[in-house]
This record gives sequence, C-alpha cells and structure tokens, in this order.
Amino acid sequence: MLGEKALPSKPGVYILVIRVTNDICVVTKAKTFNIRRGLYAYVGSALSGLRRRLTRYLRKPTRKHWHIDYLLEKASLLLVLYSLTENREVRPELELSRELEVSPLFEPVPGFGCSDLREVRSNLYRYKYEDYNSLLETLREVMTRLFGNVHEVNLMESTVDKPRTLKLQQGGGDEFPTNDRAKSG
Repeated sequence: MLGEKALPSKPGVYILVIRVTNDICVVTKAKTFNIRRGLYAYVGSALSGLRRRLTRYLRKPTRKHWHIDYLLEKASLLLVLYSLTENREVRPELELSRELEVSPLFEPVPGFGCSDLREVRSNLYRYKYEDYNSLLETLREVMTRLFGNVHEVNLMESTVDKPRTLKLQQGGGDEFPTNDRAKSG
C-alpha cells in the first residue's frame, strides 16, 4: 500500500477515527456490542512499533484478533492519528483512554478493546456530535497536550466495499507523514 514505509517503526499511541453509518451489532469471539450510528475514536498502542500495527488496519485485517477487527468489517476507517511515545512511565494508551473516558464529549462503549487495561471501561468512544471537524480538533488537542506531537494518515475511499487509498499529510521535511502539532516552549 502506498506510503506504508513512511510510517514510523517507533513505539506510539494511535486513534482510529471511524464512522458507523447505521446501528450495528458487532459479535466477537466472546462478546457482543451494540454500536450506534455515529463517529468513534478507537484508542490503541503499538509499543513495538507503529508501522506494523497501523499497516494492519490500513490493509484491513483478514484474520480477526482484536475487537476492533470485527468493528472495521462493518464500519469505515476515516483517519488515523498517532503520536510517538517513547520512554513513557504510564502506558500511553491508558493515558489517552482516560482522557476520553472523562470527557463530556465522548461516550465509552463498555468493555470494547480494553481487556488488557483494567483501569478504563473502554478503548472505543462515541463522539456525542456528528461534526467530523470538531472531533478531529478535539482529538488533535488531546494528543498534543499529552504527548507533544500528533501525526495524521488520511484515508480516501474508506468504505467497507471499496479498497482503501492512503493519502498522507506531508510535513516540512519530516521522515514520515505528518500534520505536526508540537508543544511550543
């Protein structure tokens, strides 16, 4: 897929921005989730490297392992936001998920994607509004505040029935695709 090599192989945390066009039922190996129509943010981490994990989602996994794999069968992946998070004391996924869990803008989907994190109720959060741009600005602000950086991979033609085409946000001279928002000072 175009641009996969441009993704960093460093550890990081990511958010998959997902659109669910109709209410759906997602059945995994052990659980069933009723997912309402709307915009969602799925929080994940890639401690052994972002490239491998994100490429898995960009290619649409054929083998289902995580809850998110089952959801992506029925929903559209619109955008990936990620932050590099080397040398963190607290798991970055936990930090990010906690932020969304306490925000009045998000509703957690209880038990989704967080079986390895007992400290949070979910790793999937429904945005309370249908405003895509507002959702992106909110997520960018949270990731920049927590991690000092945020990068984006935009997806075009990301419906379930069409192949995904990767459109990268280019930063000025960066080694990987970015729409950087670094902390100043």
